[in-house]
Amino acid sequence: MEEEKIELNERNNAAQLKTAAHPPGRFERLIQPCLAELVGTTFFVFIGCVSVIENLEAAGRLQPALAHGLAVAVMVACMAEISGSHFNPPFTIAIFLCGGMELVLVIPYLVCQLLGGVLGAAMSKVMTSKAKYMNATGAAFTILQSHDQLGEVFFAELAMTCLVTMVVLLGAVNGKSKSPLVPFMVGCTVLFNILAGFLLGDEKTRIIMK
Repeated sequence: MEEEKIELNERNNAAQLKTAAHPPGRFERLIQPCLAELVGTTFFVFIGCVSVIENLEAAGRLQPALAHGLAVAVMVACMAEISGSHFNPPFTIAIFLCGGMELVLVIPYLVCQLLGGVLGAAMSKVMTSKAKYMNATGAAFTILQSHDQLGEVFFAELAMTCLVTMVVLLGAVNGKSKSPLVPFMVGCTVLFNILAGFLLGDEKTRIIMK
């Protein structure tokens, strides 16, 4: 057992020395992280939209909630070591303000995330039938019935975005609370937010699946 630990330490030290001798180039520092943000955001939005458009009435909101939560958990686990797996402009801004990333990457990240969102939505529209897409209102759960609901919806979005942002910052950025379980934590938070968000408001504000 001790020999295995010594061998593992030697390998880690060799890897660190190799990295120090060959610092990452421009592609690894700038382009690769942006590509990871673009790809991760694209597939997260794609899976999320399709899960709503193709949602079965019998499954309720559990199917889209699980699809969103699992998709973001997988994407975070895959891309975390490349880009940090932000996939959302509020996360990027919050992480930068907390000192978790360089200023030079902020704007490229935001551009890649917005572009990835558009690409993911476009892919979902291409994949699904026009009737189902229109029935799901472009993959939205709830349509506002009146302007009186705007305050409630704004508060709900603000509160739930703050919650998942807090989980990201504490799980991936803060030195005292960093956890290898951050993909699971973020995925569960997204899942909880979707389930809780559906319960906000009365029956008249919920989506009507025809």
